[in-house]
Amino acid sequence: MTVDARELAAWAELATGWPIELGARWLAAEWARVTPRSALALGPRAAASWMLLDGREPRRGYLAHDLLLGGIDDALRDAGWTSSADLARWARLRECAAVLGAAPTATIATTACCFP
Repeated sequence: MTVDARELAAWAELATGWPIELGARWLAAEWARVTPRSALALGPRAAASWMLLDGREPRRGYLAHDLLLGGIDDALRDAGWTSSADLARWARLRECAAVLGAAPTATIATTACCFP
């Protein structure tokens, strides 16, 4: 499945000067990679790409659980929070957040971006 050429052209016009991750080439490369239920909303001065996810997609990372805990180990290390007490606190957080793995989630993110 590919994004409609007219919509992609409109996106490209709007995306002039935007970061590469928001550009038309990136959008075309990433289109429907996560789910075929992808769509564009285009206006005269704004655009949005969205996906409808239900948690059964082979590529994860968009649910509340994933967004809250994804990459947390790197963030802890970068912040210098690596003591036993810090790691134990985050282990408890992971345990508490596990129930969110099945929760409905609305996420606004840049396509294929690491930081929603």
